[in-house]
Amino acid sequence: MNVVIDLPPMYREIVRRFPAAMSNGVVFTWGDTLYNPSGTHIGPDLFVHEELHTAQQVWVGGPEAWWRRYFIDPAFVLDQEARAYGRQLAWIHAHHPNRGRRARELHQLARELASPIYGPCCTFAAAQKLIRGYA
Repeated sequence: MNVVIDLPPMYREIVRRFPAAMSNGVVFTWGDTLYNPSGTHIGPDLFVHEELHTAQQVWVGGPEAWWRRYFIDPAFVLDQEARAYGRQLAWIHAHHPNRGRRARELHQLARELASPIYGPCCTFAAAQKLIRGYA
C-alpha cells in the first residue's frame, strides 16, 4: 500500500457526508493508496485496518463504487468499519500479550467506531461487541 500526504479523491464529498473526517489524524483509503492529509503516524495496527478497506473496495467494484455506497448506506459503513476495527484488534491481540493494554485498545477502537466521524453509526456498547466479534 502506498502512503501519501495528500487529500484523497472525492474529499469534498467525503467531508460533506462526514464533516468529522476533516479532523486531524483521519486517513482515507482509495484503492491501494492510503491518504494521510495531516501526516499523522500510521501504526501497523491501523495499517492492517486500512489494508482491509483496500480489499473491501475490490470486492464491491473499486474504490469509487465503495465510497459511493459508503456515502448513502449507514449499514454498509458499520459493516465495513466493524470488520476493519476487528482486524485491527486481532493484530493488537497477536502482538501485545498484556490484557490491560488490549482492553484499553478495544475501548479506544469502540470509541472511534461510535464517534461522529462515521455518522455516528452505533453505540459504544454495540461497537465493542461488533469489534470483538470480528477480531
